[in-house]
Amino acid sequence: MLPRFAPVPTTLLASAAVQPSQWLGPRDVSADTRGVRALLAELLREALREAGAVRSRAPLHARRQALAVAWLTGMLDADVVLPVAVVCDALGIDASVLAAIVRARVAP
Repeated sequence: MLPRFAPVPTTLLASAAVQPSQWLGPRDVSADTRGVRALLAELLREALREAGAVRSRAPLHARRQALAVAWLTGMLDADVVLPVAVVCDALGIDASVLAAIVRARVAP
């Protein structure tokens, strides 16, 4: 015979829900933090990390660094599905300025 459990009062269940005041801080729900723009921004951010153009705790890998630099400088635009020029255009960044900054910050 299985034991019978007492029903859980609904007042206890309501207190288990997360209330808006329990968030750690204000949530940013702008267009820049969700959707395609957020995806493209993260892609660009990760490429900058892989290229060594921004500080990162992750170790650099020579092959991935070379590919990231080539993509960020536009050398792979004809060979990839998503060229850096398209990403920069969607984010409102000048691709030629980005390429110049990457060349200046990444040691040959």
